[in-house]
Amino acid sequence: MVLTTPETLSPAQQDQAEARDRYRESCDEHKPLTGKELGALFGRGPKWGEIRIQEVNGKANTETEDDPEPVNDPKRKWLRIHLPKRPKQPKGPVPRPRRERPEPVQRPQRRGASFAAWLAFGIGIIISVSANVGHIWFVTQPSDEALVSAMVFAAFWPVALAVAVEVLSRVTWPAGFRWPGLIGTILVGGVALVVSYRHMNGLLLYFGESDLSAMLGPVGVDGLLIVGGFALLAIGETKKRVR
Repeated sequence: MVLTTPETLSPAQQDQAEARDRYRESCDEHKPLTGKELGALFGRGPKWGEIRIQEVNGKANTETEDDPEPVNDPKRKWLRIHLPKRPKQPKGPVPRPRRERPEPVQRPQRRGASFAAWLAFGIGIIISVSANVGHIWFVTQPSDEALVSAMVFAAFWPVALAVAVEVLSRVTWPAGFRWPGLIGTILVGGVALVVSYRHMNGLLLYFGESDLSAMLGPVGVDGLLIVGGFALLAIGETKKRVR
């Protein structure tokens, strides 16, 4: 059985191999060394450095090349001892930092916006409750036993809409929980608008208003309720984002 030992490199061959590695590292950093700079790192001349560069680029024959420059050069030894080695950089193109778009700045509402929204919503609620109760009192005229209950239920729907809008605008809803609250508020608002429309329409007809006025009057009140309610929701959402 014959044992083979790996071929050891001479000092000159070790310098050549290290020089080729240093040149490859400089290329990876997009700052390739010149022949003069590469030779100076190892105490050699510009021609020696150019030959190493050609070897890396595949333009030189490393097997037949002679290295006439001295191996035991004091300057070369000093450079190898005191010159720090460059850290290896990852190969491939350097990734550029990703530019993130700045988020739009949410500005606070103008002064008096909350008061105006509550004024519109409050007027709509008061008119709606008054029309519902007035229709029960003047038009429907239930028995004394059912009068109080009828008035309470007539006034309940506008008040329920006001409470639902206030809850939806002030509560910070977790992800996925806002939609049920919004759907519930829409349902309460829809019922309140329909009930208020019927009560107000009947009351206006009882007071002698024309059919057109009795038809359009409740629409104006319902529109005021919708504008005020959505304004309150928008103000509440803005306050949450600004915080």
